[in-house]
Amino acid sequence: MKKTKQQAAPEFITDADGQRLALVSLAHTGQRATLYAEDYRRLMDAGFSPFWNLTADGRGNAYPALGAYTAQGHYRMVTVARLLEAPGAGKRVRCADGNNLNLRTENRELEDAPVRRSAADWYPNVTALRVAGIEPVKRDKKTKGAEEPRQSSVNILNSKNTNSPATSRNAIRMMVSKSSPSGLSASSRRAEGYVQAEAG
Repeated sequence: MKKTKQQAAPEFITDADGQRLALVSLAHTGQRATLYAEDYRRLMDAGFSPFWNLTADGRGNAYPALGAYTAQGHYRMVTVARLLEAPGAGKRVRCADGNNLNLRTENRELEDAPVRRSAADWYPNVTALRVAGIEPVKRDKKTKGAEEPRQSSVNILNSKNTNSPATSRNAIRMMVSKSSPSGLSASSRRAEGYVQAEAG
């Protein structure tokens, strides 16, 4: 049986300003995205995938992205920056320093762009999708390509509510707020320790 290479667990470090950062490996690239550890933990707590890659936009740009489900049940790639900022129609996320791997809060900016979609929902996994009464569309090799990053918009789901079949679509929807780089919560520190233990 062919063995698949496992993606490295995130590395957590403290920068020169005393802020905790998460360095997340991007599959098959040898590169890593950098963001505040609290931002990373919020995405994980919401149920989004820890397996990230680089998604090209067809214009020579590449962005850290992960797989999620649209409100129509399609599995697509969505940029991590967009998940964190959640802009609506007519806006897209850009990195101020030109480095798309630098996802720190202060490096993410919104700019006007001809984005057709408004703040459409993104569901982190099949469980959340089905709780909302949506069945996932069967993935087709011909159509599973990454969605253009500039056309993606997002609401983050609260994974704590996704185990209850009675939970309404609105009840499980939440926005991931911007990280406050003042340190991690106790739950985030515990989760961070778990990831580090798994890695080592």
